Amino acid sequence: MRELLTTLRHLQDVEVAMELRIVEIAPDLLDKICRKLGIALKEEVQELQNSPVSKSVKRIHGAAGTARLTDRQVFALLQEIQGSRTASVMQAPKVTTHSGQRAVIEVSDKETYMVASRAEGGTPHREIISSGVRFAMQPAVSPDRRHVRLQFQGVLSTKDTPQVPIMPVQSRTGDDKAPLLTQFVQLPRYTTLAVERTFKLADSETMLLSCGTQLKKVPIHPSLSFLNGRVCQREQEMCILLLVTPRIIINEEEEKSFTGPQNVGRK
Repeated sequence: MRELLTTLRHLQDVEVAMELRIVEIAPDLLDKICRKLGIALKEEVQELQNSPVSKSVKRIHGAAGTARLTDRQVFALLQEIQGSRTASVMQAPKVTTHSGQRAVIEVSDKETYMVASRAEGGTPHREIISSGVRFAMQPAVSPDRRHVRLQFQGVLSTKDTPQVPIMPVQSRTGDDKAPLLTQFVQLPRYTTLAVERTFKLADSETMLLSCGTQLKKVPIHPSLSFLNGRVCQREQEMCILLLVTPRIIINEEEEKSFTGPQNVGRK
């Protein structure tokens, strides 16, 4: 028992800094950059089954591919993105957690709607829907402190249009003999990109996750945003990428035992 407690304390002494980057990029530009940098996306398709939002008010897209990147490839990819008008780094959250501890990052807006679903007999009811991002991560460091096994879940949800259409529905509040009541329900539409993966990475290695695509309104031409006082926009399909990088943090005493005193402080 004493050895078990010592081992558990030893594991909890190790921390992992998780770096995430959310990238929005046009599909043709993504293909061009991947060919240039030698990045091979492994094609995959997956849908998130247990979703926090009812399927009646959203669309689900699965993950489209994965790839492992070195620090040099990540730097080159970000350099290519910064020099393009059809790509951008949307967010770059960071979190530090102990090995084996679950960490959650959520940045979202919640709105309440009056909706009706067939599962509940078409009876109008209130439903809270979130838009934004939510990530759940649980890293586990290997005994040699060189690899991280990561359980990762990510959900990115956006509202399709600011205006929410309404529709009249008729329902009875009591038995079948009760009169029909007409009520108005809202029809919000959300696009949700979801990914759920468990993978093993070397320390400071990056996993690229392609979460799917979504439509975005962009100017017809970079130099032509307005014409005769009207906004000139078109819809363009954009790929959403996640770059996940775990970095193991160990104390100086453990670093000496694994790398030797002469390597402490070196990178």
